[in-house]
Amino acid sequence: MKEYQDTGPATTMLAAALEFRRQGLIPIPLRARSKVPPFDKWPDYEPTDAHLRADFDNGPCNIGIVLGARSGNRVDVDLDDPRAVALAPRFLPPTGRKHGRPGARSSHFQYVADPLPKTRRFSDHSGKDPDERNRLVELLSTGSYVMMPPSTHPTGEQLYQESHQGPTLVDGRELEHRVRRLAAATLLARHWRTGQRHDTALALAGALLRSGQSEDTVQEFVGAIAEAAGDEEAVERPRDVTTTAGRLESGEPATGTPTLAQLMPREVVEKAFSWLGIEWNTTTHKRGSRPLVKTASDIEPEEVRYLSRGRLAYGKVTVEDGDPDCGKSLITLDIASRISTGRPLFDLHEPVERSDVLFVCCEDGLGDTIRPRLEAHGADPRRVHFLQEVEQADGERRLPKIPEDLETIRTVVEQHGAQLLVIDPISAYLGDGIDSHKDSKMRQALAPLAKLAEDTGVAVIVVRHLRKAETSKAIYAGLGSIALTALARFALVVARDPDNPEDRVLASAKCNVTQKPPSLRFRIKTATGTSKSITWECGQIEWLGESEITADELVQQTQGPARAKQLEEAKDRLRQELVSGPVASADLFEAAKAQGFSKSTVRRAKRELGVVDRKKATPEGTRTFWMLDKDQDQFLRGGDGVPNKDEGPVLRLLPSTVSPPNEENDE
Repeated sequence: MKEYQDTGPATTMLAAALEFRRQGLIPIPLRARSKVPPFDKWPDYEPTDAHLRADFDNGPCNIGIVLGARSGNRVDVDLDDPRAVALAPRFLPPTGRKHGRPGARSSHFQYVADPLPKTRRFSDHSGKDPDERNRLVELLSTGSYVMMPPSTHPTGEQLYQESHQGPTLVDGRELEHRVRRLAAATLLARHWRTGQRHDTALALAGALLRSGQSEDTVQEFVGAIAEAAGDEEAVERPRDVTTTAGRLESGEPATGTPTLAQLMPREVVEKAFSWLGIEWNTTTHKRGSRPLVKTASDIEPEEVRYLSRGRLAYGKVTVEDGDPDCGKSLITLDIASRISTGRPLFDLHEPVERSDVLFVCCEDGLGDTIRPRLEAHGADPRRVHFLQEVEQADGERRLPKIPEDLETIRTVVEQHGAQLLVIDPISAYLGDGIDSHKDSKMRQALAPLAKLAEDTGVAVIVVRHLRKAETSKAIYAGLGSIALTALARFALVVARDPDNPEDRVLASAKCNVTQKPPSLRFRIKTATGTSKSITWECGQIEWLGESEITADELVQQTQGPARAKQLEEAKDRLRQELVSGPVASADLFEAAKAQGFSKSTVRRAKRELGVVDRKKATPEGTRTFWMLDKDQDQFLRGGDGVPNKDEGPVLRLLPSTVSPPNEENDE
């Protein structure tokens, strides 16, 4: 990274713009005494010297910089609340790049962050005054910009740079963690009520200590809040923490979350704890229930952010079903490898944001299986992490359990800034008393997993085996209760391609937030390599493009004896149809559907009979015809035996003895 140098304060907007560009930043013009750009395409603004002169030397204006990757990973922490300004030095890393204005000094801290955090905005919507300023803290990154000195604020105050040193280089994940703590402290300080501060400090200490935070950490946090809130006895608050810690250690009663939710609005406490990554249930005992109602007008619409449209999205759960040895775990490793390097998933067009990945897996060895597969798929191994065991208080180690250890998983996700969480297979991690075949138990286990995804924004893939019982619908094919499929926003099925057993297909069985995406074909190749003097050989995914095979057809072709019987019947019917000559494939499929045969069954029958297909120009256009091998020569010579349109229907399928489609018997 180029060493930062600053030549001092700029005297004009044009000089500031040229200086920002020299520093590797992207300056953009803003309207005079405003934070708003004069055009909508500022994210794509690529200024040349001529652009800068035209935009910054043509009348009054303000200036901003684009944040994120385009400006060398520059991020800005915007402190909107005066309590946040007071708390920032206690929570944020020191930096040599701060700016503000007379009415809001030191209200912007700037850093260079690697990896880049996402833009996050933290607000307090608990106030009833609609004119009350609700924004507390903003972490501005990619997709955002910030107004810079020497701009004039809408209040009429001029922004000024408080120092001309370079911004500090920080870990973006640690920065986001600190900003979340700052936002939570600011929110709690806002509601630190006069006359109840001692009781509030005791209750907050009890809640935080029960969540697993150390006494020193809680003392620092509570003391900082008290100071920012103007508590006249702020110096006493760390002692309140010590008092509570002693009570908890000796088993004496101590207040906590229930009391805190009486001293402050409950929604304030819940929001602050969510920013701290603390699950409400870990800090409180059971209490009488009360309704928590949200009104639609208070809910802000949110756009679904896809990693792959219709298959995988941030903050959502995807379930991936498949039989052993079909490639489902290889697919998750391929996806993880691409996310770790920012490459498009499934060899499609859109690159993804480069980020970390967390696996909770136990079926394959890390050194002899998973690491070689990651190497084969081009992963950045520094960004791929594995949670295999949890160490208990007595030193014993065990597999993580869901839902018991979801807070531990949440902590690891947030520590690494993971944007993908893979649980493979889910059956290995269900907690004690969770029967995977009972809907109520599965919902009890998995609803918190969906909440974890929503709260952290991590995309979750849950891997599951197919059931042995026969079914014609892919959404019912996963092992155990359908609760997982119901809870997931996306469901995928992996199986061998019925048209070509050497290939596999990844198909969508469910997608309830957009249209179902097309199925994708892939092949598992053998890859070899050497890493640290170890030669390895493993499978590698090769994506082959789209497929017409549906998820239902994939499931049907994996079924047992009933499917074998239906395949034999389909072969008999197809043989009868073709014995008199070629038939258009489209017509065959249409009639087969009416007789209860799926396309996948007809294709398998075609393959096993050795039926060939050839294209032929007809009055209706070019069509594909199926025929027995003996008819090829005549077909290619022109004597194709294809009935003319005037001869009536091409199809000659007899009434079938196959049962109509239903849940137990449907190809």
